[in-house]
Amino acid sequence: QAINGDDGEQLGDDDSGRGYNCWIRRTMEAGETVIVGVRHFSAEAGTGIYTFVAKDLRDDHGDDAANATPITVDAAISGEIAVPGDVDVFSFVAATGALMEFGTEAPMDPICELRSADGQELLGENDDIDGQAGNYNCLIPFEVEAETTYTFWVRHYERNVAQPGNTGLYEAFVRLGG
Repeated sequence: QAINGDDGEQLGDDDSGRGYNCWIRRTMEAGETVIVGVRHFSAEAGTGIYTFVAKDLRDDHGDDAANATPITVDAAISGEIAVPGDVDVFSFVAATGALMEFGTEAPMDPICELRSADGQELLGENDDIDGQAGNYNCLIPFEVEAETTYTFWVRHYERNVAQPGNTGLYEAFVRLGG
């Protein structure tokens, strides 16, 4: 529940995780040592089992059009929405005009947007392929123009940064439609 620096100074204390869990997000300096303490909320309540996870949250893909990760036809690129509010952006250059599909395969609930090369113009978006059937992946069919760059944006459906469970792994793809 608390995180302390080398000198014992308390750097963080948080109980805002999902359910009764704690969740502390901290940018670390190279070589920095921290001490993490975990205890039950109520000292009189007894004991329990828990899992401690320390995770590197460096972003795997760019968060805007200028830093987009290139993706090609029939390539699947793994990604992770590592923290609530994270967005991963991919760039695709259409060689020829054709109906293409931009989408995800994921155990999480992604929402996707297809945008212009600079990310300013929204060209298409999709939340669920079929939410009634439990398919929460996204799929955007779009007629691309030859020699044109598009950006494909992937994020978790719920962007609440105060809710740490809004994360997950996915694969982004671009394929020939039809």
